[in-house]
Amino acid sequence: MGEVKSDFHAGRILLKNMRLNSDIVAQIDGVTGEKETYGSVLSRSIKLARCLRKSGFKPGDVLAISGVNHFDIRIPFFSALFNGLPLVCIDPYYKHDEIKTVLKLSSPKVVFCDEDFYKTYYTVIKELGLDTKIITFGEEEHSMKQFIEMYEDDEPDDSFRALEFDVNKIYSFLISTSGTTGNVKLAAFTHKLIVSKMAELMTTERPKGIKVLSISPINWVSTYFMTIAAGMIGQTLVLSSVPDNLDVIINIINKYKSLLREGALLVDAYGQTETLGPVVKGLPGTPVGSCGQAYDTYILKLIDPDTGDEITQPNISGELIVKGPSLSEYYNDPEETAKLFTEDGFYRTGDLFYKDENDYFYFVDRIKTLIKCRNYQIVPVELEEVIRNHEDVSDVCVVGIEDREDGQRPVACVVRRKNCVTAQEIKQLVADKLSKHKALSGGVIFLNEFPMTSTGKVARKTLLDIVKNAKRE
Repeated sequence: MGEVKSDFHAGRILLKNMRLNSDIVAQIDGVTGEKETYGSVLSRSIKLARCLRKSGFKPGDVLAISGVNHFDIRIPFFSALFNGLPLVCIDPYYKHDEIKTVLKLSSPKVVFCDEDFYKTYYTVIKELGLDTKIITFGEEEHSMKQFIEMYEDDEPDDSFRALEFDVNKIYSFLISTSGTTGNVKLAAFTHKLIVSKMAELMTTERPKGIKVLSISPINWVSTYFMTIAAGMIGQTLVLSSVPDNLDVIINIINKYKSLLREGALLVDAYGQTETLGPVVKGLPGTPVGSCGQAYDTYILKLIDPDTGDEITQPNISGELIVKGPSLSEYYNDPEETAKLFTEDGFYRTGDLFYKDENDYFYFVDRIKTLIKCRNYQIVPVELEEVIRNHEDVSDVCVVGIEDREDGQRPVACVVRRKNCVTAQEIKQLVADKLSKHKALSGGVIFLNEFPMTSTGKVARKTLLDIVKNAKRE
């Protein structure tokens, strides 16, 4: 990462570029067709940023945002970057306990949320004893509109300047991660890192006004990155004011055909929240099943999960470790932060990969899902692939349960198509295809569906709780 001046931050870059892109449409509601230019978005963001300053918020004070994809959701996002307020975005579908977990970690000074969630946030803040102001989107009392009217002045937008602060000390983003596989954590990113990512965008000439579909919730790392990237290079974000409706999304795609160019390639890539984007890129010619090769800005290694020794031979699985632009720490979580890096500064991804003779990487599974039975390492995906081949299996997830004698035992959780297949048939299928130490010694359970997260993944922690309390065959 190149040297970045101590006061040169993402907010300053965005302010300059949004002014240059003021005539370009910033966002379109794909449902209603409503449009707003960067000039309008910037003006509203400047007004809010000034009001936040006047009400006493200073660089380093955390600002939280939660809400569906409407035209107001990104206004506090930009204002936070202009003012040096570390930004944490919260899943709009989180319930009381989930919100409480994020607020306890982040201790925000101000929360922006949809009006329907005001009471929930008010209750959580009271329970935690936080001194947090709640501002809602809309027209109601305690709304952003009223907040701006309370502090607004007649200063021209042209005179507005982003605040100066130390980019090595003030975080830009606190992004929620690992809620599906472990304790929720907030990956902390400095403005210095964000500036380096923005610099990568500047190396390629990109036409302005290109429309980009942006339907991910505000808390996804892709939305963080897409929001700053679009503002900097002048892209138009196509949103949906009707969330989570597949028919609506299909209609939007059909309406804006340019979102998918003719001849476009679909490729795999790999990255994590902690790396703020991909570290492995797929390109034309990448073998089927591979995520691609390493980006130039990252050094990638594979290590044995048990010994820590580097794996240099092809086609042998190991944990992927990464050195390059990444998070600084897990915010307010020194215990989890201590597990982050190797002694020589590589970030531990917690993911199993192997690479072939040409340095193409292939994802295997999460290390946390590995099952250790009598000192044998069992990769759940291997068993899942075998079971999924049965014609009466709609879906399957293999988890490990604790066992006094074996350490762990694999259990197959199966969703059936016609309720024809039996537990014994599933066990025999695995026994016929795989070695004996991979047998389903923990049994089989049948479910109507799997518990899912808001990101569409199987909620393994919840599933494991179900398995522990279910009758296994």
